[in-house]
Amino acid sequence: MVIYQTDFQKESEATALASDPLIFEFLSTALNDPSNSLDQQISLAKLIAELAKVDTTRSTFNDIPCLIQLLEKGIDIASEDLIINLLRSLANLCYDYDDNRDKIYNIPGSIDIILKSFSINSKIKTIAFHAILNISMDNELVQAALITGGVLNQIQIAIQPLETQIMTSETNDSIIGLKVLSSVLESDKGLDELFKILQSTSASMKLMNEHFKSTEIEDAEYDFIIEYMDAVSVVLETISENNPAQDLIYSVKLMDHMIDFINIWPDYVPMEQSEINLKTVKIAISKIITTVTHSDYIMIEVLKHPSTVSHFINWMEAKDVPSDADLDDDVRMTGALCIGNLARSDESCYKLVYDHHIVSPLVKLLKVESERLKSDSIERTESKHLIRVLHAVIGAFKNLSLAEKVRSEVGELETINTIVSLFELDHLKLIYVACIGIIRNLCAGDNDINLYRILSGTNPDQSDLAQMTQFDPNTTSPVGKIIRLVWNVNDDHDGGIRTEGGRVIVNIIKAIHKRKALQFLPLLFSLNSITLVLQTLTGAVLTRSTTSPVTDFDSDNQVHFDAEPEAARVFPTIQNESIVALTLLCSSKFLK
Repeated sequence: MVIYQTDFQKESEATALASDPLIFEFLSTALNDPSNSLDQQISLAKLIAELAKVDTTRSTFNDIPCLIQLLEKGIDIASEDLIINLLRSLANLCYDYDDNRDKIYNIPGSIDIILKSFSINSKIKTIAFHAILNISMDNELVQAALITGGVLNQIQIAIQPLETQIMTSETNDSIIGLKVLSSVLESDKGLDELFKILQSTSASMKLMNEHFKSTEIEDAEYDFIIEYMDAVSVVLETISENNPAQDLIYSVKLMDHMIDFINIWPDYVPMEQSEINLKTVKIAISKIITTVTHSDYIMIEVLKHPSTVSHFINWMEAKDVPSDADLDDDVRMTGALCIGNLARSDESCYKLVYDHHIVSPLVKLLKVESERLKSDSIERTESKHLIRVLHAVIGAFKNLSLAEKVRSEVGELETINTIVSLFELDHLKLIYVACIGIIRNLCAGDNDINLYRILSGTNPDQSDLAQMTQFDPNTTSPVGKIIRLVWNVNDDHDGGIRTEGGRVIVNIIKAIHKRKALQFLPLLFSLNSITLVLQTLTGAVLTRSTTSPVTDFDSDNQVHFDAEPEAARVFPTIQNESIVALTLLCSSKFLK
């Protein structure tokens, strides 16, 4: 950010002066003239600060070492005007210009000299924060030097007053301090010193939430809170993918306060003119919550607190979101993503399914969003939001389906039928593979009831697959829809759909043999599903490439027996599964 302060009547005047090559010769001579008075030095620093707002100045000006020397002198004599204008000069010279950041770093002691300016007074401290922000941007060497020099302590001092008060003279530097923090932490250094800062940030965020809930909040206070929360979100986004930082965020209760912020919908919202507004900040905070729940430690801890999981469930149902809010899809997606992140171990999946009853809310959300997507009146932007929500829900189901102990509950008929119904929506082709993968997981192992549901699309009247009644082939059953989908995909990049479809049939064949339920094998032949297994074995596309939908599975002439195998479609582990399934099939009494 350019620190704007000018004595020029128009910006064009500064631009015109900067285009004169003689000006830089003059500045170089003047800066190195030891006879200059303090007033002259201040005037020179002010002129350089103004000229440095012009892009060409940043590449033409070559006397940065002189500026550092003058800054050191200004600090020694405590000249406020000289220090401020030199800091402005350095800040503007480094605005969006990496070379000058490197030049400052390469001057011995330069970072320490800049940091010394914090000790003069509060006005200089504010300018110094702005200067450091520009100097450190995208420069890990400068960032590391600032951390070594103690900038984190200065940031802590700037933020701490916000633990108990808002919008006072003592909190003026809090937002710029957070912006500097987000910049210097890009280097991954300083995380060990972050705990106290995050503690202060957590306390201040709690205070902001309390003010935000107030029915008497004023416009200026509202704007300050939004700007502060935005600065916090940038800091947390910078560090949230670091595992130790994730755990720190949780340990100081920042995650609780972020959740509270998402849940607050103030009665009064002033006219928002800035790009930084309530919606953008809430979206940023929600992304951080999603990222933080990737932590294994947090996964375990969150599941000990039912209220936190309840928030995620409420978000999926948009219970806390006003009906006129345009943030509902982002909130729903965050809830589903967080549930998916928590479902990364057998134990956590068990708690989510049996303690928190997560299956029903996920199915409900899947139905709601898919129905909205089917609407003829839906706009393109809205459909993108809905697809993102559906991605999140399918991701959660994929993780849950990996846990063997919960498959019987996750594999309820409503879940299975809702998932395969997504094949009717062309918008969702990117998640077809994940959908089929869920069905494959649900029919793996000894899940007789799930297997029957997948084969028939109905609930069984027995618990033992071998005792269940045979039924006529049904192309609208879940397995029928999967087979139909595989036969209908045409593109080369649809290999994942073909492979997963074949693996579903492999799992079904293995389960049928294991449970001695051979009465269901004719069903697989009637649905023309064995070709799917042959595809996964050979790596060749054997299913028909056609522009018309496949509705009849009885005709063998649909198979391309002359198809060439491709190395990209051959996976040894999956080939072995296919060989086992075909061996079981060929050795069955059914074929004899």
